[in-house]
Amino acid sequence: MKKSWKERLRERQIKYQRILESHRARVERRIVEQKSKIRKRLRIIMPLCLFAIILVVIYSAGHYSKPPATSNTGQETNQNTQGESTSFSPYIYIWPDGRIEPSNAPLLMVNNSYYKFTGNASLPIIVLKDNITIDGAGYYVVGTQTYGSRGIDISYRKNVTVVNIKVIGFDYAIYMDQTSNSNVLESEFTSNYCGVWISRSSFINISSNRIYENRGYALWMKNSTNNIISWNTITRHSNYTIYIGYSSNNTIKHNTIANNRLGLFLYSSTCNIIACNNITKNYEGVHLLYSSENQITFNDIVDNDVGVGSSESRNNKVYYNNFINNVVCVNIQNSTDIWDDGVSKGNYWSDYLDKNPNAERLNEVWNTPYVINESNQDNYPLTAPIKTKII
Repeated sequence: MKKSWKERLRERQIKYQRILESHRARVERRIVEQKSKIRKRLRIIMPLCLFAIILVVIYSAGHYSKPPATSNTGQETNQNTQGESTSFSPYIYIWPDGRIEPSNAPLLMVNNSYYKFTGNASLPIIVLKDNITIDGAGYYVVGTQTYGSRGIDISYRKNVTVVNIKVIGFDYAIYMDQTSNSNVLESEFTSNYCGVWISRSSFINISSNRIYENRGYALWMKNSTNNIISWNTITRHSNYTIYIGYSSNNTIKHNTIANNRLGLFLYSSTCNIIACNNITKNYEGVHLLYSSENQITFNDIVDNDVGVGSSESRNNKVYYNNFINNVVCVNIQNSTDIWDDGVSKGNYWSDYLDKNPNAERLNEVWNTPYVINESNQDNYPLTAPIKTKII
């Protein structure tokens, strides 16, 4: 005998819940293991780090010099003089005075605020200067998968733009801690542990990048506000893809988030906007955990195993979206969210008539709510997909 849609949905929800619980248990074990490894490593490397700091201070004191003079005509000052001998440095530095070290690095200071790559780099880059643009010119920064390595570190900086660079083989391709008013544009990040790492930062714009096949995350954000993630293509990640934790007032819009395990994960985060994204063919499109007052609107949520999951969350606004051909459109665990605008429109659900075969059209909406569970329902389900818009 063929099972009803309710029986099939219930079986899928039970299966999904078991998988989710198993996944959380694995993540928790992994965190414990990582903390244990970090503590062991710290006991070994702390004395070495102290010794290394002393050596760096001694080296810097002996090698610091004023930056070379710049022509009054405004012509480029080439700091990559051919054949100039330099001491080996494990990093490429852009110092506060504008100097590049080592001087034979494949990086040119065009003027006081504009730097341009002249070739591929095999050393991580530490930026110590504000108010600059670093143009990768399509070149690579290539790492060796070293633990804790950072391709381009712009921590504690303001008004820094990184554009048109490809970063592969680091723990963190772009690393930002306490950074503000900065941009990462038109770049490519792959085969790192994390593509873009943001913590305690604000007014960051991550736009028009390709972020794919990183081992851990495409983008990780924590304790950060007023940032924009837009027009990126983010694909093929087996972990959380975009993780946003303890953060508020951020906007994630116009991204393609496809073929990942968990497309977008909000943890203990509030008042973020997720709008106009194409969230397709993920195991789970969006998941909210201990999160509230977020807005999820004008998204195409298509062909996912689970479209949206919500656990222990409250008052998230989820409407004006298209839920199309997901195995399970929504999975709710102890959450009460808002699924329509309270006036006239909710979401489009491609399985609506499977659940409500006797419903009738009332202009743009059906006359029967789309019931998710006893605490969550869309009172104004749409009869046709809604058109996304530019915001």
